[in-house]
Amino acid sequence: MILEVNNLQKTFVNNGVCNVACNGISFYVEEHECLGLIGESGCGKSTSANMIAGLLKPDGGSIVFEGKELLTGSPRQQRLARKNMQMIFQNPQASFNPRIKLSKAIVEPLTLSGNKHSKAEIEALLDSALAAVGLKSEYKDKYAWEISGGECQRAAIARAMICKPRFLICDEITSALDVSIQAQIMHLIYDLKRSSDISYLFISHDLAVVSNLCDKVAVMYNGSIVEYGPTMEVVNHPLHPYTKDLITNALHPGENEIFQNAGDEAVQSGCAYYRFCKAAKDSCRTSCGQIDMTGEHNSRCLIRNI
Repeated sequence: MILEVNNLQKTFVNNGVCNVACNGISFYVEEHECLGLIGESGCGKSTSANMIAGLLKPDGGSIVFEGKELLTGSPRQQRLARKNMQMIFQNPQASFNPRIKLSKAIVEPLTLSGNKHSKAEIEALLDSALAAVGLKSEYKDKYAWEISGGECQRAAIARAMICKPRFLICDEITSALDVSIQAQIMHLIYDLKRSSDISYLFISHDLAVVSNLCDKVAVMYNGSIVEYGPTMEVVNHPLHPYTKDLITNALHPGENEIFQNAGDEAVQSGCAYYRFCKAAKDSCRTSCGQIDMTGEHNSRCLIRNI
């Protein structure tokens, strides 16, 4: 097991109003495995990713990476503990400093990793990283704002891969790109997955992408994981009503409206999807099942025959 997340909590407070972004998130990723974290915008996917990557401080819980707890120790110790972890972001242009050339930005993880490299070694690693993502060496002298969104995301992938990480977080990496460019980037990710031993946390709202790439999938709704299992089992035989509605909506857009809970405390004490579930019973309002992330396909739904 390369990553283990236990009971991760995060609440944002805005003008005195509490928004629970992550409500006890737990999951794990095995060596060489790709776990898909799927759900609608606002369900807590990116918040979870940012906490794992060290960009956001959790309110509670634990994150164990390569056997080391990431939420203890000094900032330097935490950064070094994450040296084998990289992240690719949703908005490629926003992830680069517009004043820094791509050459300097792409090699930055080498410096932060604590490993020492000669100038010649860094140059060779840079050329290799660019070639691996289909960019010519001339891109070294460009700025992020001078190139297209697709080229910029390729550069972001090169930056993430240059120090040969063991774990890669991909946070909605195609959603800000044109459809034709999305396919190119996903083909690149497929190739990287086949040719390397990297483990992935792949965050998306696109079921088709997750189905083709991920070994297992965790479905998020309103800050909680509601279903987990092997990808094709979840897609073909969903156990939770929200997952069923999510799949139906993906196959037939607009046919089945899906709601994000506005934070009704009464509903939060039971199943968060209670108000919108066609199969809900009175018991669902006050209680919900527990999900076993170490087991096979299962969900938080109390009703198994939906």
